[in-house]
Amino acid sequence: MTAVGFNEPIDFTNTVIDSSTRFRQSLKSHHQEVSIISGTTVARYRVLVAGRLWAGKTTLVNTLCGTALEPDKEDIEMEVPQGSLLLHDSSGFQGVGPGFRLMERFLANRRRARKFSTRVHAIWYCICTDSGMHLSPADQHFFDNDIAQQVPVIVVFTRYRGLVTRAFADLRMTLQRAEAMEQRFEKARELLRIQFIEPLNALRFPPTAYVKIDDLLDESTTLEHLIQTTLALMTEDTLRPMVLSVRQSNLDACMVAAVSAAFDANEGTDLPFFVLRHYPHIWKVGL
Repeated sequence: MTAVGFNEPIDFTNTVIDSSTRFRQSLKSHHQEVSIISGTTVARYRVLVAGRLWAGKTTLVNTLCGTALEPDKEDIEMEVPQGSLLLHDSSGFQGVGPGFRLMERFLANRRRARKFSTRVHAIWYCICTDSGMHLSPADQHFFDNDIAQQVPVIVVFTRYRGLVTRAFADLRMTLQRAEAMEQRFEKARELLRIQFIEPLNALRFPPTAYVKIDDLLDESTTLEHLIQTTLALMTEDTLRPMVLSVRQSNLDACMVAAVSAAFDANEGTDLPFFVLRHYPHIWKVGL
């Protein structure tokens, strides 16, 4: 896996990552860091697999998890475990229609969760690169309107081998076959940068990272780089806003219960006890 900044030449094997992102060296350190800021060890990071129709989302989940989920029958609430991750497959979309709105509601509901472990910790947003449509209306809406909010988004470019084939065809218009074969990978990287990465970076809330996948139907295709990129993004800086949001949600719930208890209390002398017992981190101490 090679990581480079967005402003550097795109020379990578599988991954392009924002240069401002901080990384950790091992999964153990990820768990330790999350434990420090949240007080709870996370057994698995929850990942929503979203994106375009026919971008290979369900195939990605099946390849990674050894499942046999069927396309067009996605259940966004179903949890699919894979090692350190917990995946949620979702319906694909081209525009801002029912599938997109369902994904939005799922993210909104998870943002209100009072447990850190039930929040969505990352999003894999799938875009196929062998299509004539570079960015769909839904892609633009997603990254222009902060749909992910505090959740880091990894754009997964699927069917990259198709982009290499298209690059070869473009080169053959002006070059001999041998030259076109030699230059096709460099041309594909150029097409990826110009047609996909630069337009995405120009939107108001661009992705956190990019990963490309050659062919999910090829048994030699490995997804380890996608897993490692996801785990690398699970840092204190990335997760802190989410942790603070969980704490605020719990504090708000405590406050509502405490106010209700104050109104229900019969004796004024016991009022502090009735109120403070709804804050689990506060102990009643007799003097």
